[in-house]
Amino acid sequence: YKRQGINAEYGIPNHRNFDLVNTHTHTHHRQRVMDVVKAVKDYVTKMVDTVKGMKVLLLDGETMGIVSMCFSQTDILQHEVYLFERLDAAAREQMLHVNAVVFVRPTEDNVQHLRKELHEPKYGGYHIFFSNICNNSLLNDLAEADEHELVCEVQEYFGDYFAVSPHAFTLNSRELFMSTRQQGWSAHKRRCLDGLFSLLLSLRRRPTLRHVAGSELAEQIAVDLTRRIDEHSALFDFRQKGAPPMLLILDRKDDPVTPMLQQWTYQAMVHELIGIDNNRVDLRGAPGVRKEMEQVVLSAESDSFFRDNALVNFGDLGVNIKALVDSFNMSSLSSKQLSSIEDIKNFINEFPAFRKKSGSVGKHVAVVGEMSRKIDQRCLFAVSELEQELANKSDHSVAKSNVIEFIEKDNIHMQDKIRLATLYALRYESSSSNATSRLIEALANAGADREQIRTMSYMIEYAGSARRSGDLFGNKTLFSMAKKSFKRGLGGTTNVYTEHTPLLLETLEAVQKGRLRENTHPFAYGGGVSADAVPKELFIFIVGGYTYEELLYVEKFSEQTGLKVVLGGSCVHNSHSFVKAVHQARS
Repeated sequence: YKRQGINAEYGIPNHRNFDLVNTHTHTHHRQRVMDVVKAVKDYVTKMVDTVKGMKVLLLDGETMGIVSMCFSQTDILQHEVYLFERLDAAAREQMLHVNAVVFVRPTEDNVQHLRKELHEPKYGGYHIFFSNICNNSLLNDLAEADEHELVCEVQEYFGDYFAVSPHAFTLNSRELFMSTRQQGWSAHKRRCLDGLFSLLLSLRRRPTLRHVAGSELAEQIAVDLTRRIDEHSALFDFRQKGAPPMLLILDRKDDPVTPMLQQWTYQAMVHELIGIDNNRVDLRGAPGVRKEMEQVVLSAESDSFFRDNALVNFGDLGVNIKALVDSFNMSSLSSKQLSSIEDIKNFINEFPAFRKKSGSVGKHVAVVGEMSRKIDQRCLFAVSELEQELANKSDHSVAKSNVIEFIEKDNIHMQDKIRLATLYALRYESSSSNATSRLIEALANAGADREQIRTMSYMIEYAGSARRSGDLFGNKTLFSMAKKSFKRGLGGTTNVYTEHTPLLLETLEAVQKGRLRENTHPFAYGGGVSADAVPKELFIFIVGGYTYEELLYVEKFSEQTGLKVVLGGSCVHNSHSFVKAVHQARS
């Protein structure tokens, strides 16, 4: 019983002798490009192509999402995978004439499901691929259960994370924690460690590890990840040229503002206003949306328009959608004026032939149409402008009166009133003339319930000045904004100010300039590298999740400086999920 490629043998008695192969057996010296989508796609492609002929792909709840974020159903069918099944599905048809490719996380639950599967097999053979290191006791359990000797191979393929884009990943774990002593932290930390360990092996990097000071969560992950890498050091025997990469662990609590702000780039807006779950957008219940458009996929891998416009601002997005529709417009209708989203929706609905030909166009029109409806319904241009004023100006009296005025308005959504009040509470927490009690009274009069009102105090408890590292509102650039106006849009309208600058940008600049100080970001593993060394590759992981706005700045920064950056986190937050997580952390 041996794990090939790492010179370790285990004398575990069982009636079957599995050769557990990790993916670095023959090629572990070669580094891969910094592209997490490609890394996962390569693994899945290798899995399914290893098994010739028609096959079934058995997945668990997480690997189902991991695969679906990198492959469309059409793509995976090209590899002769004709059926996707959940390993834990209650009833599956027996098909002994086909083989099963199993891709699951190496958990006790999954191994128990596999034991049950092998006891009553439904397929002719099983090729098992774990998404991470599988411990020997679970492998022994699996070997003992293979009484019919149908397991053809057991391998470790390190795709234990969700690839959002080539330079971003998530673990889809939305919990927030205020302390390492909180219930649930151990399981959450283990998932973070699994994801990061898998990420580094999939890209074949052994980085230096640093973490933000003042965060016991970030420190514990950095220290425990260092220990795990040391335990499996043979797997990290990579030929790295020049300065090693850096993995920097940060904490969401140090910037509670970025997830609270209204967004104005396409991908970020969709997540804020509708929600993105493993690249899927749910439009059910949205007025005027056709049934075939109620659930759509926004994936840069299969949708060229989304790939080109995911980081484009709302004004330019309108122009680009109009140009896309115009490009399909029939010559007889070339004079038809399409100056608004409503005009475009009507045009799509009126011409079935066009609709069939341009399903991608219809999808984006439906998504942007629903966002436009919510923007108008919730007066989000005005709300966003006030958010920017709260963030950028220091006139307390004006800020106080403006927030109270918006809370008292009937046409402002309660969710947005709570966000404005919470931003005010964070911004003026230490002010001697803090008017939080006045805001609480105004919110109560406006109909907010007790739990909604508590958002302000919960946010201060999670990420107030006493909890944050550094001085968020002093000389930091978090709330410094280069205010730009969208001059273009549908019908030529002028949009609100945007361009909020996340705190993350300041950290990126410090790394790139060699100014990331050891007292603010100490080493968990340094490998003899000095604190002012500038890496050519940077991994950033935010405990508590990141936002699409931060991803936008990572992409821009990487393009401008040449520093290759991969951003990851527990999840990708919008304001709703962030506030909900803060409430759950508090309780």
